[in-house]
Amino acid sequence: MTIKILRLLCLLVLSYASFGQDKNLYDLENSLKFARFLDQKGNHSLAILEWERINMMQPNSDSLQFALIRSYRQAGDFQGGIKRFDLLFPDHQQYHNSIDLGQEMARLLFLNQDFGRLKVYIQNHHALDLKYKQVAEVSLALRDGNAPEAKTLYANYQLQEIQLEQLISQGEDLPYKNKALAVAMSTIVPGSGKAYLGNWQDGLVSLLFIGGSAYASYRGFNQEGINSAYGWIFGTISTGFYLGNIFGTAKATNKYNRGILEHYQADVETFLYRRL
Repeated sequence: MTIKILRLLCLLVLSYASFGQDKNLYDLENSLKFARFLDQKGNHSLAILEWERINMMQPNSDSLQFALIRSYRQAGDFQGGIKRFDLLFPDHQQYHNSIDLGQEMARLLFLNQDFGRLKVYIQNHHALDLKYKQVAEVSLALRDGNAPEAKTLYANYQLQEIQLEQLISQGEDLPYKNKALAVAMSTIVPGSGKAYLGNWQDGLVSLLFIGGSAYASYRGFNQEGINSAYGWIFGTISTGFYLGNIFGTAKATNKYNRGILEHYQADVETFLYRRL
């Protein structure tokens, strides 16, 4: 760890030396060169520190503020970038900056999974392009699982986006499984509800366990009558498996449908982020 730190310090010193041999290493020109060098090399966390110092040297510069916020995103510090943006642009000032800054803040909100604020932010930003706002609004409606609203917005805005049309069409007909049907099937034929969900192996195992224990219980009662311990033990086991199978089918249906929605949301988010 110590060797890595020493190497990093040497890199910083050598880099500064190369950027300003006969000048003040800490002046604006050399500082800008060094900050850009750090970003270019992927050292975004260090670049943030340099951009912070530069913004203190020359405050209220749109391009420098943009470089700072972008470095936060590139460093993966999304929450830190949002907090820094809020300090730079408190209250309603957040809606009154350049297109570049507006889009960078939108990306941070997206990556931080703050979709509620993202929608409000894009709608209220003064500089963002109208189509940019419209596409984002339709996409966010789709992500929320509201395909009818998205379809209405898309038609009202008269957008021409083939991929967005496909997402709307897909969102209107997501292949969800009917929970009531799955539970009913498992109630009538144990395991059939899970087979309906595509879990044929799990369904077959459930059928065999429930059927096997039920048959064992039947044999016990048939041979020894109502006082058969063998019959009561396997009857209890069979009943437990049967009820568990019904409950498990309901739970599996919820999980299946949630997976369908999450997969669709991922497709929508991929499209949206490419447009932010």
